[in-house]
Amino acid sequence: MRLTNVGYVLAQFLLVLGGAMLLPLPLAIWGTNDPSGPLLWACAATCACGAALLAACPRPRADLVVREALLLVVVVWLSTGFFGGLPFYFSPYFSSYTDAVFEAASGFTTTGATILADVEVLPRSLQLWRHFSHWMGGMGIVLLGIAVLPLLGTGGMHLYRAEFSGAKSEKLKPRITATAIALWKIYFALTFVLYVLLRLAGMDVFDAVCHAFSTLGTGGSDARRQHRSVPGVR
Repeated sequence: MRLTNVGYVLAQFLLVLGGAMLLPLPLAIWGTNDPSGPLLWACAATCACGAALLAACPRPRADLVVREALLLVVVVWLSTGFFGGLPFYFSPYFSSYTDAVFEAASGFTTTGATILADVEVLPRSLQLWRHFSHWMGGMGIVLLGIAVLPLLGTGGMHLYRAEFSGAKSEKLKPRITATAIALWKIYFALTFVLYVLLRLAGMDVFDAVCHAFSTLGTGGSDARRQHRSVPGVR
C-alpha cells in the first residue's frame, strides 16, 4: 500500500474543504454580531494541514488500488468531521472540540442531530456552514471528490465501489467522472427548485437557502423554530 497516494488525494480534499469554509464568510463580514474569526481560523488550519500534506506526498504515478481507496474513504470521512468542526470549535457556542466534531459529523453524515439546545444562538455564518455540511453530505463527500479530483484515474472506480458498495459500478466505469458531475448538476437543480418553493412559501432568502440545503441533503435541520408553524413550509 502506497500511503503517499492516499496522502496526496487527502491533501487536495483538505484544501477544497478549507476553501468551502470561506463561503459563509461574507455573512460574517457584513453581518452584525457575526464574527469572522472562527471561519478564518478554521480555513487557515485546514488549508495549512492540506498544504503540508501535499508537500510531503508526491503526485501518484499510478492509480489507486482497492486497499488504498478503502483507506481513503475512511480518512476522508474522519477528516471531514475533525476539520469540518473547526468553525464551530473556534466559536464561543461549543464548549468542547468533541461537541464541535459531533455537530460537523452529524451534518456531513446527514444525521441531523445537534448538541445545541437552541440552534438560533448561532450567527448566520455558522448557521450556513451547518446547513451547507448537510447539503454536501447528502450527495456524498467522496462522490464530490471523484468529480473534482480526476487524478484518481481508474482508481476512482475503486473509490466509488468503496463508498457505494451496492451500486452497479461496472456500468459507470468508463464515465465515472462525467457521471459524478451529472449527478451534481441534478442536485444543484433540485436545490434551486426547492429554494424557489420555500421563498414562495414565505421564507426569506437566507432561511430558504439553509432549509434547501438541509432538506435536499436529508439532514432535516431547522434554522428557526417558528418556521414549523408556517403552513406553507410544513
